[in-house]
Amino acid sequence: ESEKASLGDHGALSVGIDIGTTTISLAIYDLDNISQLETYTLPHNSYTKAGDFSEQDAKAIIEKAKKLLFHILDSYKNIVSIGITGQMHGIVYMDSNGKAVSGLINWQDKRADITLECGKNTSQLIYEKTGENVPTGYGIATHYYNMLTNNVPSEATGICTIMDLFANEICENSKVISHSSVSASLGLFDAKNNCFKKDKLSALGIREELLPEVTNKSKIIGKCRGIPVSVPIGDNQASFLGSVAKNKDTMLVNIGTGSQISYVSESYIELDGELELRPFIEGKYLVCGSALCGGFAYAMLEEFFRSYIVSLGIQESIQYKVMDRIAREAYEAGEEGLMVDAY
Repeated sequence: ESEKASLGDHGALSVGIDIGTTTISLAIYDLDNISQLETYTLPHNSYTKAGDFSEQDAKAIIEKAKKLLFHILDSYKNIVSIGITGQMHGIVYMDSNGKAVSGLINWQDKRADITLECGKNTSQLIYEKTGENVPTGYGIATHYYNMLTNNVPSEATGICTIMDLFANEICENSKVISHSSVSASLGLFDAKNNCFKKDKLSALGIREELLPEVTNKSKIIGKCRGIPVSVPIGDNQASFLGSVAKNKDTMLVNIGTGSQISYVSESYIELDGELELRPFIEGKYLVCGSALCGGFAYAMLEEFFRSYIVSLGIQESIQYKVMDRIAREAYEAGEEGLMVDAY
């Protein structure tokens, strides 16, 4: 799908691309006229495994994202920057040339909750050895499970997220530079000192060189067709940056495949309980509460609609527009809309 504004004349353009759990989204922004020119949303339909082992075809995602980006670069002149974000926590294994040697084991993966022969799961073992909670779906927990079960690809020399892999591909880089907002999503990350916790990794037998180089700067990591590419940032941080005009005293509720509620902290603070402190930009942090549901529940409903029409002998097609229409018609007929109680 695409949505276009009235193009007319435009100034310098910036392209932003989001590699999400179910879709690839792209926006073209006119920096001089402060207006959005065009948006695209492309389902990537890339799942290869589901359930406890949730994996997606990393190469297919990258190729679809590149095809969409290159279409835009061929269609517009005066593009001066490319920004990237995407789904966090998941990992892709890479070889020494920076090429994928595995699928994307994404944030929905639950292998670290599987009980091992010792009677404990991977997340429990990590806590015993490090004193740190690394939930299932986080890259470090995923990798440690693979280590314990001999499932790390033999060619693997590093791990990274899907958006870091995409940035490397379009810049033709071999070495990954990862923003702290992205690296922190893998687990065992020291947000205060902007680095992975070396002693904790060592306790697990994880080599530090397996992990990407980290920066907390909004830096250029390369060029794509001569256009500067900024280091990717986490999707939670990107949604806050793009949605909130004034960082201070603003709270953002974001519902994608998952869901988050976030606000900015000017400095590092220790948190207990369900909230998490995530690196943001300019030395700031996001205080974030996350849930695994959100739009994933809507995606499950869409799968039901799709399977139902197939059972009727109708050709399979994406049903989100149908669901939106039914909801809109129900609302117009007098049904109550979404009710939110903030107290």
